[in-house]
Amino acid sequence: MKNWTSSLLVLAVICAASASTKGAGNLSQCDGKAIFIDSMQENFGEYITTEIMAQNLTLSVTTEASRAVCVMKGTVALGGFRNTGSASIKMIGPNGDVIWSATSGDKDSVKDLAHNLVKQLKRDLRNPATTK
Repeated sequence: MKNWTSSLLVLAVICAASASTKGAGNLSQCDGKAIFIDSMQENFGEYITTEIMAQNLTLSVTTEASRAVCVMKGTVALGGFRNTGSASIKMIGPNGDVIWSATSGDKDSVKDLAHNLVKQLKRDLRNPATTK
């Protein structure tokens, strides 16, 4: 029984360690403005758009790139060892520079990866002083 409990504890620590999301950058150029979400694999941009709306971010999403102040691009990879998934997004400012990026990796679905990344985006929009 003790070995079983120890195994569960180790498994929980591994899962918690793999389910992380990190972001860095300054989003002030995009805050309160329209962004365009570029097309991504696995329709990941659609999941990001839905999460932006659901989490009530101070960004609006436009379907016309010419109307956007900032552009979001990203990648997502699913499968592999232990059925893991990972995703990353970046925000490109008006001058073409990458002004913010975030990554997330865990054993969850595309929807969960989008949720985690938008949650980080929301945190970084609210607390620009804590981003690097």
